[in-house]
Formats: sequence, C-alpha cells, structure tokens
Amino acid sequence: MIGFNTTFFEKFLSQPYISDTDKDRLRKGLSQFRAEKTESDKNYTHFYLSSESEFLLQGDLIPEIRVPFWNEETKNYEKKITSAIIISSTCDIEDETKNRDIPKQILFAPLVEFKDYLSEIAKNQNIKIENIEFTIKNQQNSNVFYLPPNPQNGKEYVAILDRLFWFPTKELQKLNTQLLQYRIASLDYFGYYLFLLKISYHLCRLPEDKHR
Repeated sequence: MIGFNTTFFEKFLSQPYISDTDKDRLRKGLSQFRAEKTESDKNYTHFYLSSESEFLLQGDLIPEIRVPFWNEETKNYEKKITSAIIISSTCDIEDETKNRDIPKQILFAPLVEFKDYLSEIAKNQNIKIENIEFTIKNQQNSNVFYLPPNPQNGKEYVAILDRLFWFPTKELQKLNTQLLQYRIASLDYFGYYLFLLKISYHLCRLPEDKHR
C-alpha cells in the first residue's frame, strides 16, 4: 500500500512535541508498511492511547452514531446506528467551531467488527478468507483501515473508508459527554499517523499512468 524512505520519515516526524522515543517507535512501526508486500504479520504495539483525553480527537473510535444506510434490496437509504471513527480534524470538533462564518460538519467512517466484516465478505465472494484477512491486517487494501484489538473490549475493527458520512456538529456537541464516557479508544502516535497515511492514500494518491 505505502512506501517511504528515511528522508520522508524525518520530514513527517519533525513535530517538536513528539519525543525522540516516540519518533523511534513511529519509524519502526510505519516502516513495516512498504510498497513491497511481505509475508510477515505487522506489529501493532503502541497503537492506542493508554490514557483518555478530556475531549474528542481525530481518529477516536466511538459507539452508536446515526448513519444513513443504503439498503441494497429496497434501493433506499435507511436510518441505522453504527460505531464509527472520527475523520475530521480535532480542532473542527471543538465548541468554537459552532461560531464559524462557514460551519463545518463532522465526518465519520463506519466501524465494523473485523470478524463480522470477514463473514460478510465470505458470503458474497468465492475467495479464500485467510488471504483477505492477511491483506487487511497488513493494510494492503486502500479502502479498509484495520484496527487491532483495543484495550477496552479486546475487539478488532475495520473502518470502511469508502462509506464516509457526516453528522451535524451542533448535534455532536449534545452527545459529547455520552461519547466521551463510552468512547471505545483513542489512537496513540503510531495508530494516528498510520490512520492519516491510510486516509491520505485512499483519497489523494496520484494517478497511476493515467492522464485526466
């Protein structure tokens, strides 16, 4: 999926608030995801924050948010409740954004338990599910972001990056206390930067030998 070199790392990790220890962990963690596909499983240590923040963060995993769901049988949208990952930047979620001249709404991607996602794929496609499981865990699918077992409930999730949806910022503020209380997890540096790389690659990669 992704390939980078040492020079790229130094520019990418130049933020002064990241300690040298965390930078070293990031280099080792992100360097696993190169353009060449490898047969080894990836190490997801230091993926989640060990302590909770006092506000919602970009990349937070949250439960029970309303989402428009496309029913393939009826060909209509329906209201559904889903767990989700926050796509919008942290500053766009804060209270003061309500007073912007041009309001910003909050973007999410739905979260699905990994085992359920694999089961759904197995129903619809005649493929070896073990191969799909490996490619997803190794972040080789641009539209699916794999999240390893989290500390709160031990579950693995995938964020479906081609099913993004928005939620009104004002409505989100009303749910803020509830979402903080029941937040599934927040991403540590490794998880957060891998998340940024993944959504950037999915949405913004350059065309490959195609003139547009």
